Amino acid sequence: MPEQITVYCYDELPPDIKEKVRDEYRTNGFGYDWWDFVHEDFVAILETLGFYNVKTYFSGFWSQGDGACFEAQYRYSAGWKNKLKEYLGEKDLEYFTNRVGQPLQDLQRRHGYQLIVKTVHRGYYCHENTMYHEFYPDGYLHCNYDAEQEQSFREACRDAARWYYRELEEKYNYLSSDKAIDEELEDMDRLYLEDGRRV
Repeated sequence: MPEQITVYCYDELPPDIKEKVRDEYRTNGFGYDWWDFVHEDFVAILETLGFYNVKTYFSGFWSQGDGACFEAQYRYSAGWKNKLKEYLGEKDLEYFTNRVGQPLQDLQRRHGYQLIVKTVHRGYYCHENTMYHEFYPDGYLHCNYDAEQEQSFREACRDAARWYYRELEEKYNYLSSDKAIDEELEDMDRLYLEDGRRV
């Protein structure tokens, strides 16, 4: 005679077993690129500001050395303020205008809007301090930039990378919260044994 076993839906499990299932899902359950939407937004923002050939990197969210950075080339993008207004909400618009876009425009103004900068990632870690910048003149202008101008560009890029990391961390924290995992597991219609193992 076959052995009968009782199986449970996720919402029928006792609280301690639910916690076990949640922890397992939190550790192994993200079998998809959960960061895609944040990445696409960030690349679109950077492209609006004049960056192109953008590649992003991040690690997180629990160790020293975690963060986000990017590689790209940059040249002035005329009309970036209006384009950014169309794309971003008020809070992010103010951040990107004041901390990234305006410093880049001020730097470009000093160089006749002809400056091209290549940003690369170096090192093992991924955070805002692992980006390095190479400045090039465009056309016939000679590229005279000083340490203050280089620092201004570096800080604008760092601020952009910090925003990216904050958005990624916020998304990760939401997706790994008990509430979000409970909703996800209930929607999956999985069956479990009484000890929390999947059938």
